Amino acid sequence: MHWNWQNLNERRTGQDGKTPLGLPWYGRAWMHFANRVALRFEWHLRSWSCGISAEVDQELKLHFALPPFSFWFTIEAPIFSRKYGKGRELRVSIHDWSLWWNFWTDNMGWSSKTPRYRNGAFHLIDFLFGRTRYEERPLACEWIEVPMPERTYYGAAQLQEATWRRARWFPRRLTRAELKMLPGEQVPHPGKGENSWDCGEDEIFSMTTPADSIEDGIARLVGSVLRSRRRHGGRGWRPQSARDGG
Repeated sequence: MHWNWQNLNERRTGQDGKTPLGLPWYGRAWMHFANRVALRFEWHLRSWSCGISAEVDQELKLHFALPPFSFWFTIEAPIFSRKYGKGRELRVSIHDWSLWWNFWTDNMGWSSKTPRYRNGAFHLIDFLFGRTRYEERPLACEWIEVPMPERTYYGAAQLQEATWRRARWFPRRLTRAELKMLPGEQVPHPGKGENSWDCGEDEIFSMTTPADSIEDGIARLVGSVLRSRRRHGGRGWRPQSARDGG
């Protein structure tokens, strides 16, 4: 029998960037028996979760949460992988102002044949104020020019008022601009360089942004592209077509 534990505090220090700092508000510990059975205990002492659950798959997982505490207890043993071909879940949780439940349902998918009493949710806000209905009202539509340091790009824009309504509450409104660039007029910017597929040049095909007018939307598009160019390409970044003299 042996045991070990880990401090999962997100604050890190040291040259390797892996040495935890501070108290273990978030951590986990294991106890192993003959390399066949393992007990794992995990805790989060600054949690906003609320619920209780049990799940059986290749292991038995128990979870209990009541702010500010959240605890997980797991048993890893061969009996669970032999007995249960498909994972099963028993869960009651509260989040997003809703009560969610799963009564011994498949933990890897959802089926329309599952009765609502076994897998469902009660949305308190919808019950009190009615479900949200979304509406759009066009305010203006016109061709646009997007001025960039290398040249002007062309597209179309629509200014619209978006409204979210509930039957028993005040509506929430937002004016926004939807800008779409014409074929061959996409605005270039450098990729983030975080993955193999975004190391080269990228393009803006469209953008939807809160705006008081179409001109405001154009300004927000220009500002967003210039910030991306400076952040990922450096000051004075230019697209390949401009460097080639095109």
